[in-house]
Amino acid sequence: NDDSLTIDNCGIFSISNGNANTNNVIHSGFLNISCGNLDIDGNYTANGHITANISGGTIKVEGNWTSSGSGFDPTGGTVELNGGADQALSMNASSNFFNLTVNNSSYDVDPSTNVAVTGALTVTAGELDTAITIKMNIGIESKTK
Repeated sequence: NDDSLTIDNCGIFSISNGNANTNNVIHSGFLNISCGNLDIDGNYTANGHITANISGGTIKVEGNWTSSGSGFDPTGGTVELNGGADQALSMNASSNFFNLTVNNSSYDVDPSTNVAVTGALTVTAGELDTAITIKMNIGIESKTK
């Protein structure tokens, strides 16, 4: 998929059921997900103050996750990092994941900033480089290869 999804400032993109597939996401507006999947074959990038009304569903990212903007603080749902190569991860200090899953075969997810997870952190495949601080509010589930 060669297309990119750009959610401009004050723009709204919603998924309430089903799947949306794109190459890259550039997020500076409103992202609403209550059920279904946002499948990103490339990178997720958030800039400025964003709104992430996410209560369910899954965002699957094969590329890098870069969130320099504040406001990514879902109350549900999962971000799954499932790339076929090492993946970079950076988060704004006031942002967090609800559930975070690392599922990228034998490759690493390499955070360059502290990462907060308010739900479950699951490492299904690959490795999570923990040279930084990962703040957890509730349990960790990890599966070995």
